[in-house]
Amino acid sequence: MELDRPRVTNLSVMSPRDRSGLVATRRLLPECVEALRLLWDFADRTLPTLETEHVREHFMSCSRCRPHVRFEVRLLRAIAESRPRSVDITSMVGVVRRAVAHEQHDVADG
Repeated sequence: MELDRPRVTNLSVMSPRDRSGLVATRRLLPECVEALRLLWDFADRTLPTLETEHVREHFMSCSRCRPHVRFEVRLLRAIAESRPRSVDITSMVGVVRRAVAHEQHDVADG
C-alpha cells in the first residue's frame, strides 16, 4: 500500500531554500550541465586527458559550478575519513564465503 504524499507543484509553497536550488539549477549554462555530468568521473580520474583538462578549466573559471565541486570534494573527504584504516582480509574472505555458501544453499532448497 502506497501512502499518499502531498506533491509540491506550486513554487509559492516551497521554502526559499528549495526555491533557490531550483533557480540555481535553471540558470546553469549548457557547458555547466556537461561539466557537472562529468564531475564524478573527473573526481575518480577516469576521464581521458583532454576531457579532464577541459572540465578542470571549466570548474576553475565557473562560479556556477563551484558549489557543486566543493560539495563533491567534501563528500569524498567524508567518505575517505569514514573508512576503516585497515581491513582484516582473512575475516572478509570468511564473510564472503559464508554468504556465498548461504546463497548456494538457498538456491538448492528453492
